[in-house]
Amino acid sequence: ACRCSAAMSGQQSNKIEVLWSPNNDGDLATYGSELKLYTVRELEDEGAGIPPTDLKLSPRHYGHRIGSLNSEVRCMPVHQCVAWQPSNTQPHFFAIGQSSGKALLTNLGLDATTPKLKSVLGPRGGRPCTCLAWNPSESHLLAEGLEKARNDSSLIVWDISRASSEPVIASHRSRPGSEQNTSSEDSAKYFDFGHAEVTSAVAWFPNQSNCLVAGMGSRFLRIFDIRDPASQTQPPKAVANHKAIYGLCVDPSSPHQLASYADGGSVYIWDTRQFARPSYSFTRTGSVVRLAWMPTRPGCLSVLLTEAPYLHLIDLPSFTQSPETQVDTADLYMEHLTSLCDRCPYITSKSKPLPRLTGVAWHTKWENIGLTANSEGGVQELQVFDKMPLSWTANESLVYASSKELLAAAPRATEVQMDISAMMKDRVQHGYGFDPATNMKLLHDHHQLLYEVWAWLKLHQEVTGQGLLPSDRTKRSLQGVYTVVGADRPVAEGQATNLSKRVSWHEKEGIIPAEVPPFPSFTNPLRQTALLLCGWSFVAEGHTLEDYLKREEMNEHFERAAAIAVFQGHVRRGIASLKDGASVALQQKNTAKASLLNLIALALSGYTPQETRLWHETCSTMKAQLQSPYLRAAFNFLCSNGRDGFSIVLNETEMSLQDRVAFACTYLDDGQLQAYISRLTLSVVKGGHIDGLFLTGLTAEGITLLTNYVNQTGDVQTACLVAGQVMQFAMKEKIVQAWFQGYDIMIEFALHHCYI
Repeated sequence: ACRCSAAMSGQQSNKIEVLWSPNNDGDLATYGSELKLYTVRELEDEGAGIPPTDLKLSPRHYGHRIGSLNSEVRCMPVHQCVAWQPSNTQPHFFAIGQSSGKALLTNLGLDATTPKLKSVLGPRGGRPCTCLAWNPSESHLLAEGLEKARNDSSLIVWDISRASSEPVIASHRSRPGSEQNTSSEDSAKYFDFGHAEVTSAVAWFPNQSNCLVAGMGSRFLRIFDIRDPASQTQPPKAVANHKAIYGLCVDPSSPHQLASYADGGSVYIWDTRQFARPSYSFTRTGSVVRLAWMPTRPGCLSVLLTEAPYLHLIDLPSFTQSPETQVDTADLYMEHLTSLCDRCPYITSKSKPLPRLTGVAWHTKWENIGLTANSEGGVQELQVFDKMPLSWTANESLVYASSKELLAAAPRATEVQMDISAMMKDRVQHGYGFDPATNMKLLHDHHQLLYEVWAWLKLHQEVTGQGLLPSDRTKRSLQGVYTVVGADRPVAEGQATNLSKRVSWHEKEGIIPAEVPPFPSFTNPLRQTALLLCGWSFVAEGHTLEDYLKREEMNEHFERAAAIAVFQGHVRRGIASLKDGASVALQQKNTAKASLLNLIALALSGYTPQETRLWHETCSTMKAQLQSPYLRAAFNFLCSNGRDGFSIVLNETEMSLQDRVAFACTYLDDGQLQAYISRLTLSVVKGGHIDGLFLTGLTAEGITLLTNYVNQTGDVQTACLVAGQVMQFAMKEKIVQAWFQGYDIMIEFALHHCYI
């Protein structure tokens, strides 16, 4: 039931209340000084005008008036309430409570021949009507609450089919134990209770048409079962002794849950299965004037406060528990009710204050749609937007919930292929796992950086297996170049140590002194191991540079083969690699590339260890135009003559990181090498460059590098598989444990069959 307490005088004269029709989806009613009936229509244009008799609801909708009643219904300076009967046969039938206690039954139907005033119900003594409520199932039953009277009841249930000679509806039931009464009003009385006390609020239970709850006296909530003939003289079905007797409303989505409020801003939630005390309560600033559940949003209660231009929308949980379960749900409510959302349905300029709300009504079928009435006599449509939960499916579709629907959106195929989750799924379906050799075959043509990572891990296994690199049996980690060359135990740049041997070009086998630069290189067993970890396998016993270069040429890496040959002092071998590359280019009908390689080979053949100004000037001009970083590095190497610490070669970032580190291990002294390796390691760790794992190894620095890599790419799969190479060491880190837990969830969710 809705209740109005507006006065005819002063600024409250425009106060109205609003109701949605329980019968027709598009009908609504307002009442104040006049009861008006509208039907919702769409505006053709947002700026279009409407007749003065109609009601603007929103930029898209307005209410077209289809009926009104003002001659019999006047809003006196006392209470008035209106209830809309749920009936398909008479969809515009109302009960109107008056200050005399009479309930006027009226039909605002479209048929002009239908009499509007049907009948009048009321108690014997004159006293104000406080509330009205129609039974939602048996719509011929009307509950009325009244002010107290010494010798009469304040809660009456009327059977309106007995109120006149013309029944309102055909089907009804007789009051249990009733007898024929001489008075028409007595014959219409179905149930009454509450002598010498006031009934402030009443509500029916939607799933129990014979039960209703009423707020009575000064502090009683009573539940009645009107089927029992003795219920009018026996105690109610359930009683709660509490001051929250106003604004009773039952949650339509959870019929065991109801709400009420007390004087002030306190709202109480009740569970009829444990009715002795409220299950939860909260307090807001101000006084509560209206409570209303949203029928289409389970557990959502709207609270209207005095002088407030907005609604409080509060999501409450709905617990399923038996009456015997003695559980204090206050803590559960507190945990669930994490925040209160204040939603303002009005958008106005800051210079104009927002009108305070006087009424609210929610549509029973339209999702999250309501109406609010304000103190200026306006009615506005209100829509509440739910939070939209999102989730990804196993096939990369986005699933989201909108209202009661579950929707899915599939991304474009190109977007799926670029997404890291799709990449991880594709890899694992093709056998991506802990075996480096298998992973190298899988990644060879798809992901060069990851291919180099697994190639290094495989190489590390081989180097360790040959006894060239002792395994760390205490930490169970894998050493990288940073540890091998002693960068974790640095010496000053330029400082000589007894760790590295200075080797001149003339001491190397197969070197023609007249063809090599005059600066030395450095070597020791640890540098040799570092070169192996960088992929320069020709330094190992049983391997030759020629075999290594031929393997590179078979892979058509002619520029790299030429550069490494030059770095090793074999200029003629580098020229041969370039000529071989030109021949292959001609076979592939790439004459431009063939001509370029032949030209570079010709320029390289003019090199002599003695500085030739003409050759240096010519090569300096040409090398700036070379697109291959390896050819640029080769010419920069020959032109530098060892000056400036080969900084130009070491800063050739387009060249492989492993080749740059191998070059540094060959030509920098101990101090320079350790400083360079330290700077480079810090850079790759900070940037999350996974191809720098050969520098850090699978140590604490390596785990930090993997962490930054995952943060940038989301590739937790590779991080887990790489860290799994040193499981005993890696699992000590919490971040690694989190990777495995997350990857395990992904496997269990969508890819478990790949590991079965």
